[in-house]
Amino acid sequence: MRLWTLPGESRTLGLWRARDETKQAILESLPLAPWMTVEVTPLSVHPNDPAAVPA
Repeated sequence: MRLWTLPGESRTLGLWRARDETKQAILESLPLAPWMTVEVTPLSVHPNDPAAVPA
């Protein structure tokens, strides 16, 4: 979903969306996977998120 370059550092921070942890295999299959640090953090919907409100 998003990719940021961290100020003053030679690394980036990526935020990706997946339905469940099984999608971690996709990240592990990337060519740069040996040099990546991958952390899976489950998130929940925020009650004030406008995108979560049905139209």
